[in-house]
Amino acid sequence: MTKLTLELRWFYKGAAPAPVQRWYSDKLPGDRPQKEKIRQDLYFIVRDREDLGLKLSRGKLELKHRRESQPFSLTEPRLSGLTEVWIKEEWRYAKEFLQDVDLAFGKPNLSGWRVEVHKNRSMRKYAVDARGNVADPGKGEPAERLLKVELTNLTRHDRPWWTLCIEISGEPQNLPEIFALAVRNLLLQHPGLTLHTDHSYGYPHWLIHSL
Repeated sequence: MTKLTLELRWFYKGAAPAPVQRWYSDKLPGDRPQKEKIRQDLYFIVRDREDLGLKLSRGKLELKHRRESQPFSLTEPRLSGLTEVWIKEEWRYAKEFLQDVDLAFGKPNLSGWRVEVHKNRSMRKYAVDARGNVADPGKGEPAERLLKVELTNLTRHDRPWWTLCIEISGEPQNLPEIFALAVRNLLLQHPGLTLHTDHSYGYPHWLIHSL
């Protein structure tokens, strides 16, 4: 299965600060965010290739390729970052062999750079119209465009980090323009964050440079 997403992501050291957690839980529209089970993803790192992401996660092998990136900024609230366009492919494997696959690739001292990342992730989801307005996706027909806002506490080599991501997927026509409108609408109506381009990048960059 091939999937195209546009993503704005930031990484910071430590656990997610209380003001960020309150903004995410209390200020954004909708019900309480969905908390996922704590999980462990195994990333395979290709040196000097920040445009490639490869991991084992939740019974799948996932490959992501960054097609392009563009700067993004807001003056009020003050926010800047990089919008990245990612193409994702997934291959599922049989659940009965899940533990065997994880053990085979996760065993220490094997050749090839790999990193285990523990994730404690919460997710909000919104339907997006052609003008970038966001609303509860409801439980009927799938939304033509789906916006996700993710807040995740990470642990890598026993060191805590946190990441915030805003991403959109769906009908590709005018998706970059609609994404920009949706992010602006959401953050202008629900201010409370100050995020900077220096901390904005995808998982491959973070994995390579955050030793």
